[in-house]
Amino acid sequence: MGAPSAAEAIANNVALCRAVLSANGRRVTPFGDGYVTWDAPLPLYPSAVLTAPERPDGLVRLPEGAGVKDATGRHDLSPLGFRRLIEARWIGFPAPRPEPAHAPERIGRDGLRDWAAAWDGGAEVWRSGLLALPEVRIVGWRLARRLIAGAVLNEGPAGTVGLSNLFGPPEDLPSRIAGIAATWLDRAVVAWEADPAPFLALGFADLGPLAVWLRT
Repeated sequence: MGAPSAAEAIANNVALCRAVLSANGRRVTPFGDGYVTWDAPLPLYPSAVLTAPERPDGLVRLPEGAGVKDATGRHDLSPLGFRRLIEARWIGFPAPRPEPAHAPERIGRDGLRDWAAAWDGGAEVWRSGLLALPEVRIVGWRLARRLIAGAVLNEGPAGTVGLSNLFGPPEDLPSRIAGIAATWLDRAVVAWEADPAPFLALGFADLGPLAVWLRT
């Protein structure tokens, strides 16, 4: 199987963002192939994801502090009152993959607080309701029983597994990627990174641009 497409990576990420927003009480509605929520912004998660080339002028209604992910990197949202925060790349790793080195453990309700503290950011986002979703897994890696790394994984459409919120020692990245492969040997791994170089060195493909904007 070859590398996944940018469209598959985008669809996977849209599914994850919708799940996280819904678990945090935001009302999410379709916006083309993406989504929008007009509710209060959730830290670290976009209030809208744009997937079409047309600029949606209606997003000017979003409140201050709302983020918008331009999934194709084509839009200039500055005329609508947005400031570009991040330029990044979609990346993808094909299935099948070699045998894993260090498979992660699935984090349960009792371990969620420690995982959020280790991730060190936006702990209020990680509600226990996410743990009840069969398509989402919060995972971690331990050394001598201490949590040293983690990630959020989600099963998405088109045979993909999304990788996000990855943290841990950079030198252990190859082992963690191999460990994720153990869980979904038949699925391509997709993600986005502002600095994709370490992932490209491991065999990920560059699938295309994206940008994240903030309403000011």
